[in-house]
Amino acid sequence: MLSVVERSRRDFLRIGTLGIGGVTLADVLGQTTRAGETKSSFVRDKSIVLLFLAGGPSQHETFDPKPDGFDSFTSVAGHIPTALPGVRFASYFPKLAERADRLTIVRSLVAKTANHAKASKNMLTGGIEDPINSTEGGAVINPSIGSLLAQVRGANDPRSGMPSYAFIPPVFKAVNGLKISGVNPGVESAVLGSGPGQLGAAFAPFNPLGSNGKKGEPDGGWVELLKPRLPTDRLDSRRGLLSEFDRLRRQLDGNSSFRDLDSMQQQAYEVLLGGAIRQALDLSQEDRRVIAAYDTSHCPIYGWGKDNRWETEGPSTGFPLGEQMLLARRLCEAGSRFVTVVHSNWDMHGGEAIWGLKTGMDILAPPVDHAVAAFLDDTAQRGQSDEILLVVVGEFGRTPSINKNAGRDHNPNAGVILFAGGGLKHGQVIGETDTRGGRVECDPVGVDDLTATLMHYLFDLGQLRISREVSPALKRIALDHGTPIRALIS
Repeated sequence: MLSVVERSRRDFLRIGTLGIGGVTLADVLGQTTRAGETKSSFVRDKSIVLLFLAGGPSQHETFDPKPDGFDSFTSVAGHIPTALPGVRFASYFPKLAERADRLTIVRSLVAKTANHAKASKNMLTGGIEDPINSTEGGAVINPSIGSLLAQVRGANDPRSGMPSYAFIPPVFKAVNGLKISGVNPGVESAVLGSGPGQLGAAFAPFNPLGSNGKKGEPDGGWVELLKPRLPTDRLDSRRGLLSEFDRLRRQLDGNSSFRDLDSMQQQAYEVLLGGAIRQALDLSQEDRRVIAAYDTSHCPIYGWGKDNRWETEGPSTGFPLGEQMLLARRLCEAGSRFVTVVHSNWDMHGGEAIWGLKTGMDILAPPVDHAVAAFLDDTAQRGQSDEILLVVVGEFGRTPSINKNAGRDHNPNAGVILFAGGGLKHGQVIGETDTRGGRVECDPVGVDDLTATLMHYLFDLGQLRISREVSPALKRIALDHGTPIRALIS
C-alpha cells in the first residue's frame, strides 16, 4: 500500500488538476509563494468587486435619466427621486434610489471607442490600448487590473489558498434547460479583458464556474471546479468522491509524513480537502435570511433561443445575479482582493436578434437593483463597507436618440459609473452631460482616470513608485496614466 507521500506524488497530477487559467493548483501556489514570500509594503488590505455590465448600459435608463428632457432624450420608463435632493434615477432602480446617499454617481464617463471588444478590454486592462490583436476575439496583451494585483500580492494566499483575483461570468438559461455562461462577442471580450495577458496563466482569475465564458458550456455549480478529476474506475460517484475526501483528510491529519510534502503540494491538498475556497463557495453555510435578501430568482431569466435570438418565454429558473453578488462578498470576506462579476446583455439596439430598451431594461434592471442593494446592506451590516469597494460600470454609454428599433446605439462620449463602499466619499454626483445626455460637459472621467482611482485604492502609490519589485506593466498603469477622482478619494 502506498504511503501518503508516495500516493500524493503519484496521484497529485490526477487529483490536483484544479484548473485556474489552464495550470494546476500546485503550479499556481508555486507562483504565489515566489511572488508573495514577502508581502509588498505598497499593497493595501482592501478588496474591489467590479460589476461589469457587458454591452454598455444606457445612461438615460440608469442613473442619468434627464428628467427635463423631451422625446427620446429621457428615460423610456420615467424617473424617480432619490435619497439625494435633486438627483433622480431611472424608475427601474427604486432600491438604489433609496440608497443613493451611500453611492457616488459618475455621470461623465468617457470611453475611448464604440467597439465592444476594444472598449471592454480597455476598461478591464487599465485603459491602455493593446498594440496588436485588439479586435473582437483577439488576444489580449495587457493584463487585467486583477491580474496585476495578483502578480504583486501573490496569485493565492499561501496560508489559505484563497485566490487574490476571481472572475464570476454571466449565466443565462438556454433552451435545453442548461445554465450557460457567456453570450456574445462583447461578453467574450470581457472574459478576455479580465485575463492575465502577458503575465501568464499563473495570474489568471479563479473562475468558480470553470468555464471561459463561451456559449454552450454547462454550469457545473460553484464548487464543481474544486472537485478532483479522479478516474471513474476509482470513484464512480460523487458520494464516493466525498468519502475519498473524508478518508484522505483523516489520514493526512493523523500522519506526520504529510509534512514531508513540499509546500506547493501541501497547499494544494489543503484547498482540495475543504479549505477556505471551498467554504467561501458553499452558500449553504450562509444565514438563510442573508440568502433570501440577495435572492433574485423572482426576476425572469432570459434565454438564448434556437434561432440565436433572445427569448423570455418558457420555464425560468430565475436570475442568479443575487447569488453571484453574494458569492463575491463571500470571496472578499475570505481573502480575495479583486472579484469581477459580469452581467449581460446591455447592448440594447433593438431589432430581430436582440431586445430594445423596454424589453431589455424590464429583464436586466430588476436583478441589478435588487442584488446591488442587498450587497450594500449586507456589507454595511457586517462592517465591511470600508474594506470592500463596489464599482458598477459598462464599456460605454448609449446614444441620446432612440433608433428605429426602439433601442439606443453605442456612444463612447457619455456613460455612468456607480461607486459604493471602500471608505470613500459618497452621497454625491460627479460630472454632468449636456441637455440630451449624449456628451460630457464637465468633470470628465476617462477610463485612465477610473483605473488610476482603483490603483490609488489598492496600492500606496508613493511606496509603489520606489519599489523594486513592481513590474513595468503595473508601474505604467498605476503611475503614468490618468488621475484619481479627487472628489471620491479626498
